[in-house]
Amino acid sequence: MFSLLVLAVLSFGTFGIAFASSVWPASDLTVLTYAGNNGLPSGFEPSGMVWTEDGLAVVGDDGDLYLLDADGNVLNSFWIGGDLEGITTKDPASQTVYIAVENPDSVLGFDLSTGQLTGEYWDLTPWLISADNLGMEALTCVDGYFYAGLQEDGDIYIFDLQDNGSVTFIEKKDMYYPSDISGMYYDSSTGLLYSLYDSHDRIVITDRNWNIVDRLQVPGFNQEGISLGLYPSTDIYFAEDSGRVTMASGFPSNQPQPEPEPEVISGPNLYVTNLAINPLTQKVTYTIGNDGDTSVTDYTEGVNTIYVDGVEWQDRYWKWHSYYSSLYGSVGGTVGRAWFLYRNQIMSDFETGDVHTLTVCTDADGVLAELDESDNCQSIDWEFQAVLPDMYVEFGSFEDFTLTYTLGNQGILDTFPFNGQNAVFLNGRRVEFTKWNAESSKTYLKVGNSETRTYSVDQSTLKTGKTYTVKVCVDRNGVIAELDESNNCMEYLFVKN
Repeated sequence: MFSLLVLAVLSFGTFGIAFASSVWPASDLTVLTYAGNNGLPSGFEPSGMVWTEDGLAVVGDDGDLYLLDADGNVLNSFWIGGDLEGITTKDPASQTVYIAVENPDSVLGFDLSTGQLTGEYWDLTPWLISADNLGMEALTCVDGYFYAGLQEDGDIYIFDLQDNGSVTFIEKKDMYYPSDISGMYYDSSTGLLYSLYDSHDRIVITDRNWNIVDRLQVPGFNQEGISLGLYPSTDIYFAEDSGRVTMASGFPSNQPQPEPEPEVISGPNLYVTNLAINPLTQKVTYTIGNDGDTSVTDYTEGVNTIYVDGVEWQDRYWKWHSYYSSLYGSVGGTVGRAWFLYRNQIMSDFETGDVHTLTVCTDADGVLAELDESDNCQSIDWEFQAVLPDMYVEFGSFEDFTLTYTLGNQGILDTFPFNGQNAVFLNGRRVEFTKWNAESSKTYLKVGNSETRTYSVDQSTLKTGKTYTVKVCVDRNGVIAELDESNNCMEYLFVKN
């Protein structure tokens, strides 16, 4: 399924720049049929359509489905009920079609051969949020995934609808127009997606990479549905809310697509292996190597990154040009790396027993063309254990303007020197500052150890009769996760006599 997802669900961002509309490239519209003609009832309002090998399937917003031939004659009719706004199929040869229902926004399976619902039902209301009459207006199937168009914001929502009725939301695509998407059709023979916007009288055509291929002015009015004829037809069809089904011939739909980039048969191949984490120290170890047949020669852009539960860990990435990449960038080269997950901004939310996913990636931004992109990352599950240090500051005495205090670790894990800091403040102004990794003595960082220290206040800076607060903090920049964060600082008040 992943390979399909790469093909069908490629990221593209917001269409934020103007793109001129092209003139209509096909013949004038011909009315194929209309409400009250050729078997269509008076008052029928077409809202979605798709060509199948059985005919042109057209749904209406009063709950009807009609199957038409190429001349617009009714071959069959079915009543389903509900506000039907779109219809699609995974395969034009299949008897099963999928129908978009607005309010509540959902998808139904329907069998054209039996004239019955298949029992398949998918609820999309958790994602398609809108006013009652501005919900799902368009539906099409792209390589097994369902694209739903929401009228209120004009965007496309991509889903994996599974056979058991469960729904996996993939992502939302911001489209060219901010509202009023009314129909969609995907041409699998060309890989082009046709998105129809009725209030703008436009079709936006995008390729598999979500690049705009063209933006067309559409003749007619109140266009609610769109379908191309089956390959290699050059006919295009529209469902109009006014009751008409129209068509135009000579539409240049079967445009040749660019040839895919040739498969890389020689090059580097970076990989991550041997990923592990010590649950007590939260020390991450892993190996990065290159088992391709070409060395990496450009280290200016690549990065290696650590993720926890899919989120980049505290902006924790390493640029290749700063971290000895040549050790593993050469053919056959490997290097072992290690990192501690000491960052209590995230880990304070973790609870003992929770299982998290740890991922390490090389070439995380995908800047390097490789023989195999699938082994750039390795993931493992890791059960969090709250086996942590607990740094504290304890008051001793204050005599002759000299504060005596104790720093220690009463937790159950040594504190790694890392880049922690201690500081002393006088009335909120920092007057003393030390970095752990620069201190000559670090014994107080180990479990059960402590050190007594002093700080002498400069009396020349004090004013008689004024109250002062001296505050001492250990791990004052909060770089380590601890069992108790509340005892990292102590304060003492005194008055200058």
